[in-house]
Amino acid sequence: MESDRRRSINAPDQPSAEEAAAQLRNIDEVRDRSGRMHAPGALAVLGLWQAFILPVYAWTLLTVMAPFDNSLYVVMPMIITSMLVGGAAEQFSVRQRIGSAMTVLLFALVLVFFALCILQIIEQPYPRILDTLLAIVLGLALAVGPIRWWVAAEDRSVRWVRRPLSRSSRIVTVILGAIVGLLVVTAEWEHANVISLGVVVLFMVVAAMSLKDAGLRRTGYEWSLVHWLLFGIGTVVVCAVLLLSAFTDVLSPVLLATVGSAIGIAIAGSAFLPARGTQQ
Repeated sequence: MESDRRRSINAPDQPSAEEAAAQLRNIDEVRDRSGRMHAPGALAVLGLWQAFILPVYAWTLLTVMAPFDNSLYVVMPMIITSMLVGGAAEQFSVRQRIGSAMTVLLFALVLVFFALCILQIIEQPYPRILDTLLAIVLGLALAVGPIRWWVAAEDRSVRWVRRPLSRSSRIVTVILGAIVGLLVVTAEWEHANVISLGVVVLFMVVAAMSLKDAGLRRTGYEWSLVHWLLFGIGTVVVCAVLLLSAFTDVLSPVLLATVGSAIGIAIAGSAFLPARGTQQ
């Protein structure tokens, strides 16, 4: 009896199944961080992707705001992308410092962007070349940091560890697939405002998940290259569809339904990739 008491005192407490699963997830995150700690190449690729897609959003919004008259079709992907990239950047140990001059420049570009949006809203004409110039300068400004990281890095390898997404990130990825697909399918629908409300509801669901250890930032943290590629293709298609819808008659409901469904299913399906951890 005394020996049993000693064993019970000296034996460590056995973790529950949930605690063991949480410990395994923490171990996977530590391994991911150590694998990416000296791989600024992946961060540079992510930064260059953002430097491309955000100016595309801005230029598309300024171009289609007046004829399309539904800015949520561009604003929503812009907000989602920013939150995803913010979460993804947390997995890299490279410190992202923005100098005071770059901060002032980015702030000035944001002010110019909002000023042009106001001119669009009040229907005040202005040289439309300003839209293109703003997008180009914004892209160059956002690309400075990633290019600097790439040039200064001793190891320029682009290592991206692919692991199965957590359940919350899978749910968010499926929702994002539904949002992107819905935006494409309904680009020419006359009741687009109703769809915008539906998209806002889906986004609020994702935002509510962000109050916990989930949501867009967590999803961006866990995404691998295949997820970023599919989401990037989807958002570029949204912008292209908006432009074609505003200035041409080449789109048809069948084409939009086909393309939108394919993109939405592809993004949602990527939530279940990969089946096991691999190096990318």
